[in-house]
Amino acid sequence: YNRNSDALLFSQPLSSAKGFSSIMTNLGAMVNSGFEATIDYKAVETKTINYSLGFNVSTNKNKILNLNQDKILTGTKILEVGGDVYQFYLREWAGVNPDNGKPMWYTNAGSDDDENNDGEPDSAFEDPLGSGRMVTDQYGDAERVRLGSALPEFYGGFNNYLSYKGFELSFYSISHMAPKCTTMTMPLTCMTAQARATI
Repeated sequence: YNRNSDALLFSQPLSSAKGFSSIMTNLGAMVNSGFEATIDYKAVETKTINYSLGFNVSTNKNKILNLNQDKILTGTKILEVGGDVYQFYLREWAGVNPDNGKPMWYTNAGSDDDENNDGEPDSAFEDPLGSGRMVTDQYGDAERVRLGSALPEFYGGFNNYLSYKGFELSFYSISHMAPKCTTMTMPLTCMTAQARATI
């Protein structure tokens, strides 16, 4: 399938000076494409017992074709032409500093997050974990970067159906593979522990 959608409604963020946080508006167009396939098989079929099973798989790719502005930041996501609506835009977690237990983020000074960025922040230092990249323990000094999509590469399902002398049993399982997800559990745990240690 290949489905184009135009004049999409979306909650567009507004400046706090306008008195409203967002407004519903027609932002642009996007396309969804992929395929779906289903296989069913009757394994047993008699007068008293029937058993069948099936499998299905589908994929979906999403692409923004145009927007009424260059980019839109919505929490942990970024909307921009050429990307998808599930594209993460986050500060990149670098782990815990083994020397003092503080959380670290990669500075990503070359990111387009801050147009006025003129290099590494004063809090930057070389990653003690050996990545060879610059990191910071100041969350606000790290630049946001694109960190993949929350859209799975594919979805799959498996079903079974069994009947015997009027009794029926069926079950269905679903799965998806390779979506990105985000959690603040580790960073918040580290920051809370550090705050308690300094009180």
